[in-house]
Amino acid sequence: SNKTHVVFKEEVPAFMIDGEWRENAPITFNDGTSEVIPDLFPVDVNTNYLSPGMRAGGLVMCVLVLLQALGFSAWTLKLARMSGPASRVVKASQPLFLYIICAGAFIMGLSIIPLSVDSGTCGESGAGCDVACASFPWLLCLGFTAIF
Repeated sequence: SNKTHVVFKEEVPAFMIDGEWRENAPITFNDGTSEVIPDLFPVDVNTNYLSPGMRAGGLVMCVLVLLQALGFSAWTLKLARMSGPASRVVKASQPLFLYIICAGAFIMGLSIIPLSVDSGTCGESGAGCDVACASFPWLLCLGFTAIF
């Protein structure tokens, strides 16, 4: 019985005689027709680009992180050169390591910029998207490594 297994039948739909293709039988597809349908259905692409407001919000947050990192670096520099109880805490924390933490936060904050790049902003060539995609993990990992 054919209910429990699949039976295959070999059929040659066309063959060549004297350099010409001759059709043996029309090709019948699974739907019972001989009409050739395209391999893939039309693709409906939803690009999910960032809205201008989201991009601006992310870049504003990026600027805030960068300014804070620079501000804390300046604060460390100022207190490391002063004398007094507050400067003793900064000197005990070793200003070089505080600068490295600020640099790591700055580099990690820079990783937000490549996240704002998509093919809607860099055009159809995609070269800018490739650079942004490759630079994001580098900036993130280098910044994180410097911080910790």
